[in-house]
Amino acid sequence: MPYHDYRKNTRLQSWDYYDGGWYYITICTSKHAHLFGDVVDGNIILRKAGLIAHECWLRMADIYDWVELDEFIVMPNHIHGILACTGRSEKALGALIGAYKSIATKETRRSGCAEFAWQPNFFDRIIRDEWSLGKIREYIRNNPAQWELEKDAPENIGDIS
Repeated sequence: MPYHDYRKNTRLQSWDYYDGGWYYITICTSKHAHLFGDVVDGNIILRKAGLIAHECWLRMADIYDWVELDEFIVMPNHIHGILACTGRSEKALGALIGAYKSIATKETRRSGCAEFAWQPNFFDRIIRDEWSLGKIREYIRNNPAQWELEKDAPENIGDIS
């Protein structure tokens, strides 16, 4: 039986992901496993895997001079982040996130979390105006406080409506 990739392509087909733009990114752990930390009294307390995910996210701006980072947060089972690709980039958004996931996976497993894995895909939303940017920033900042309401509803992860 031939291999079929059943992952849904969530990218906007009419958008050139090599061109500059602002993006709201959500990346989830495999099976929404709570590997990054815990939310205590509305604050995220990161474990080793969460600290690695956080550090690797920050490093993207050092590695790629065409990437600018904005608001982001590492939650127990996912990451939300805003990033800007300035000008025409050498990598499409998918390749950039793939590189991030690969580095974070290697470092997390090397640190002793052998079972660590990401979901195969990620979610992105193109940020087209200042109003949307402000709403997304607010959502990210408030994410730990909303954790108790959303932690058992993975379908809401990344929903800012």
